[in-house]
Amino acid sequence: SLRPSEASSSNFGTMASWMVDVLNVLTGNLDRPGGAMFSHAAHEQPRSPRGFQVGRWQSRVKGLPEVRGELPVSTMADEMLEPGPGQIRALVTIAGNPILSTPSSDRLDAALGGLDFMVSVDIYLNETSRHADVILPGASPLRRPHYDFAFNQLAVRNVANYSPPLFPLPDGTPVYGTVAPGVCG
Repeated sequence: SLRPSEASSSNFGTMASWMVDVLNVLTGNLDRPGGAMFSHAAHEQPRSPRGFQVGRWQSRVKGLPEVRGELPVSTMADEMLEPGPGQIRALVTIAGNPILSTPSSDRLDAALGGLDFMVSVDIYLNETSRHADVILPGASPLRRPHYDFAFNQLAVRNVANYSPPLFPLPDGTPVYGTVAPGVCG
């Protein structure tokens, strides 16, 4: 059978992927062996009996609703630039560059320049981390364990991929952004 991952990487991929789903529905092969199956990652959280909820609280400046405990990144500069109770005055970034990846990046650039304190965990000095008061280097990928959290929800089969570190960290090296020993293995 043709899997959606194979169909979607070609010309007219969206249509081909949709047709694979339609054929699996029509033939009774949706989410059963021999057809298109939905994977379940090893770390998958059980679904809430209340369903998916949004808007339990809102951003301070524009009143935008939260989704899964997070606000839209498009309001980050607003929350830093608008004075008053609850104003964001400090920030921690981990291997990210929101000045390049968010809307109104010029406003965010100005907002980061006005923070009281900023920490970046990053191996690069970039448009965002240049504003940091402290830049902490992350451990080399060869010196830390790795568990694929992000892409197993898109896998064709149920898998869990864990890689132990190839080399130990030197004594006294701080570990930033690394899973604690024993958590994934």
